[in-house]
Order: sequence, then structure tokens, then C-alpha cells
Amino acid sequence: MVIPMGGMSQNGSPPVAARPYMDQLKYCVWAMWIAGGFRVVVFLDMQALFNVILACMCATLLLREDPSLRGCAEYLLRTPLRACAGQGAMGCLLPFLIMGFMSFITDFIMLLSHWDLYKSNLLLGIPMIVSVVAEGYGMFLGVRVFNIASPMDSTSSGPQRGGYSSLPGGPQQSSTQRTSVGGLTGAFNAGRADAAQSGGGGGGAYRAPAAAPTQKSFTPFSGQGQKLGG
Repeated sequence: MVIPMGGMSQNGSPPVAARPYMDQLKYCVWAMWIAGGFRVVVFLDMQALFNVILACMCATLLLREDPSLRGCAEYLLRTPLRACAGQGAMGCLLPFLIMGFMSFITDFIMLLSHWDLYKSNLLLGIPMIVSVVAEGYGMFLGVRVFNIASPMDSTSSGPQRGGYSSLPGGPQQSSTQRTSVGGLTGAFNAGRADAAQSGGGGGGAYRAPAAAPTQKSFTPFSGQGQKLGG
């Protein structure tokens, strides 16, 4: 499936700075195809079928512009997989990272837990070791490509940090509007300060309102009264 990546064209070519990593990634993909296919065909490894092969498909669509993988990518795009993968290319980078990470973790745990078996039987051990090494290095290269392709600097032009920008039609202020509002506020504050300094001089000067007269407090039974019935 295609996972949108902010600030990056989903179906576009990788950045120029990421091309060296993409060139190395294709060797990891070929190693994953060979080792994973061997595990599926010879040992009927269903874990390799659902993890390694799916990661290989995502990586193949990611590298659809590479001459060595272009034919395989075009074949995959003629299958129903196109409904999930779109046109491939950079839109398949995150799916590859997710599937590759899952494959690496499961294969690495299996390699450690059954190390004695894989060490004694090279027919089992070599495809597993090749898969783990290719998946791990492929994850490293994929993360480097992701860091290059994703705009993470908030000071750069275009989208803001993380690839998110202001929604169209939302409350936005241009620099001219902010300058005009700031100028009006400063002029208003300066006028109030001048009026306060001038005091009562001038007819147009600002005069502070007079304080309200204080009222005497009421004290009950303060006068002289006349006793009733006396």
C-alpha cells in the first residue's frame, strides 16, 4: 500500500542526494529475492513468503527506475498489486521500511534461537544469514533515503517541519498585514502616552475622569433619642 509522505511526491523520482543509497539498495533487494525465494521454494517457509517476499515487492516498486529491476517492477504493476502500490517509486518507501523491519526482526530472532541448527546445516543457515544481513543493511539504506527525501528543517522554504503546511483557506496573515497592524498599535499607544503627559492643558488633551466622591459610612444609633413610655 502507498503511505503518503508529506513534502515528497509519492510517485516521483528519489532526490539526487539519495541516488548512491538507492544504488546500494538494489543489491540488498536482489539478495532478499534470492534468499527469500530459496526459503519459500525449498523449505516452504511461510514466514519468508509473507514477510521477505512482500518486502522485496515493495523494494522492487521503490526501485522501478533501476534498469536491473525495471522489468520486474513493470510486471508487478500489471497485477492487482497496482491497486495498493499506485505507480510505485517513492510512495513505496515507507511500506518497504515497515515490511523490511518486520522481516528483519523475525528472521533475526529465529536465527538466534536456532543458531545451532543453522550452524550445523549450511543449507538452512546460509539463506537465513543472507536474508538477515540484506534486510538489516537495506533498512539502514532506506532510513538514509527517508531522511534525505523528507523535509525536516522548519527554516526551509516550502512545507513546514514534518512536511505539513497551512491548510488552504485557513487563517493566515501576510507580512504586510502584520506590519500595518503593528504600526496602528504603536501609534495608538504613543497617542495615549502624549495625552497622559500633557495633563489638563489644551482643549483636545486627554483628561482623566475625576474620582467619585466618597460617601460617609452609616453608623446606627449615633444620635440622641427619646425614651418611649418614660
